[in-house]
Amino acid sequence: MLNQAEISQLTELRRKLHQLPEISGNERQTAIMISEFLNEFAPDEFYNALSGNALAAVYNGQDANGPTVLFRCELDALPILETSSIAYKSQYDYVAHSCGHDGHMGIVASLAVALHKQRPATGRVILLFQPAEETGKGAKPLVEALKLHKLVPKYSFALHNMPKMKMHEVAIKDGFFNCASVGMKIELLGKTSHASHPENGLSPCEAMCEILAEVKNINQEYKAHDAFCLVSINHAGLGEEAFGITAGAAKIMLTLRSESDQLLTKMQNQLDIFTQKTSRKYGLGYDYCLDEPFEASINNDEAAGKIRQACADENVPITELDAAWRASEDFGQFANISKSAMFMLGSGVDQPYLHNPDFNFPDEIIETGHNIFYRLIGNILG
Repeated sequence: MLNQAEISQLTELRRKLHQLPEISGNERQTAIMISEFLNEFAPDEFYNALSGNALAAVYNGQDANGPTVLFRCELDALPILETSSIAYKSQYDYVAHSCGHDGHMGIVASLAVALHKQRPATGRVILLFQPAEETGKGAKPLVEALKLHKLVPKYSFALHNMPKMKMHEVAIKDGFFNCASVGMKIELLGKTSHASHPENGLSPCEAMCEILAEVKNINQEYKAHDAFCLVSINHAGLGEEAFGITAGAAKIMLTLRSESDQLLTKMQNQLDIFTQKTSRKYGLGYDYCLDEPFEASINNDEAAGKIRQACADENVPITELDAAWRASEDFGQFANISKSAMFMLGSGVDQPYLHNPDFNFPDEIIETGHNIFYRLIGNILG
């Protein structure tokens, strides 16, 4: 268990991380702060820049024979302007820990404090700090790096704080836990003209309207599927901000998501084919690209069962979810090398939603997250 001085130290770390956030792929200073903290607690092995800005601290058991258990958290923040009035508010405009990754780091770092005092009986524990979760680009190369450095775990665990859930409560489910998703950018290319003679140009306006209407049709069509599916419109832009020029180009940005990787691909292909046909219909040039891909994250039944047992041992209330969390998570990549599972940890019914500009991770749940993770270590490794 953590004492009050250790909880205060972890709270200070979390708030320092909150003040100095860095967006995906640029988490260098964050990695340095975590590295300096972990070095105080003498890991048996330490891996710096494991993949990008990733860090891993390894604590070996008293008996090397035994499984490897990995706990993963995220280093990156979001390109959001923080609007809270807290004393440790982000020092950078349009960069903020509005998803609570600062708190997740505090929880995983707390395990170093405990493991420094008492190593597990068997096996080993890996504390993994992953970059670029928000863009979906961090986990896949990191999993390859773990294989290269012989750091492949038998079990991988992670948590995510969840607003609108009671503080300190846990929610979990077997199978699909996070949706697959991908960003789709569509560009329609026509020709501008003088606004007094629109017939001399080639406007993408009608084509853009038809594509946006098709998004609504697809959402209605896929409601009939058992698996959750959704296309969200993120941005739609037409022409330039000028009165004398007719629109000659349009850009649409969409996010596609589903519990099913297969249905996600089907929706993507359906939109691509419709957009190609529509652009040809109006004589427009057409281009599209995909970005920020996330595969569905699937909880292993055995690993999820171990989370349930740890919560029971710690007297933490637990709820079984009926449906997958709509948000995406690249933690699903760890299922390719281990029995992996993630759970939600309630961060308060009055807490602003994730990615809101006034979100702030509650320090009170650092100890709860620590107790669940540390109990997992004890139950699996002794």
